[in-house]
Amino acid sequence: MSRESHPEPKLAVTSVVAVGIGDDSPQKLTDNNVVLPVARTPKGTVRALGWASASLLTALVFITVALQPFSMPAILTALLLWAVMATTIGYLSRHHHHESFGYANTVTTARAVAATILAGFIPIASQVSSTGWLWAITITATVALCLDGVDGYLARKYKSCSAFGARFDMETDAFLALVITLFLWQSEKTGIWVLGMGLMRYVFIGAALWFAALRAELYPSMRRKSVCVIQVGALCLMLCPWLSPFQAASVGLLALACLVYSFAIDVFWLFRTHAAVVAQQQKQPGQARE
Repeated sequence: MSRESHPEPKLAVTSVVAVGIGDDSPQKLTDNNVVLPVARTPKGTVRALGWASASLLTALVFITVALQPFSMPAILTALLLWAVMATTIGYLSRHHHHESFGYANTVTTARAVAATILAGFIPIASQVSSTGWLWAITITATVALCLDGVDGYLARKYKSCSAFGARFDMETDAFLALVITLFLWQSEKTGIWVLGMGLMRYVFIGAALWFAALRAELYPSMRRKSVCVIQVGALCLMLCPWLSPFQAASVGLLALACLVYSFAIDVFWLFRTHAAVVAQQQKQPGQARE
């Protein structure tokens, strides 16, 4: 589940496109009495990333032995993605605002490793026809989904919730969904329409660069969390070898409809709220003159 904080709905437009340093960050006082945030890497970050890298390499060695001669594209894809991901996690963890990396972020890192391993299969999706490998891919994706509830529980239990942890969890969910949709498309089990389930969030983020209304803070929503679980759960089910392409498409289209519905509600609320903010700002100068 998501580890996002639960602020009250706000009318102020604030950016949610990039992880930043919040108000609760460690601070220092300069010679000019200016308060500046202090960013530092939490304890255990390097250890967590090290264990994650070792696990990834072990999995890739196994894939190399078992999938010859198709393993090289999978290995290169996974290694490149993980190099970018591990560097980003290490850098942004400085804004975690806690002394240690924490159990919750460690679990999320494990989920990111699982998604990276799955991403390695995308270039060779058409060659992966063995039922055993398809089950292995399905189980890996399902475990990554189930761990989504574990990291949130650990964050609350050990009081290690942070903006970084919430965003890390959210982006891992989005990455996992994108990876599964790409695999389903490349394996020809579904049509290209399935990419809508993996790209919708990234389209939303891209649109936020053009429309200020989409950069406002969204209110906490159980509907949004539930649809996220439905989305990834449906994708894992679609991977199952027992489902025919028709059955997988039926499950996917239902999940896509839920996703579109949820995004439509949020987009409508954001534009309506932004319009109210603009109207209020335009009205205030007139009140001041009176």
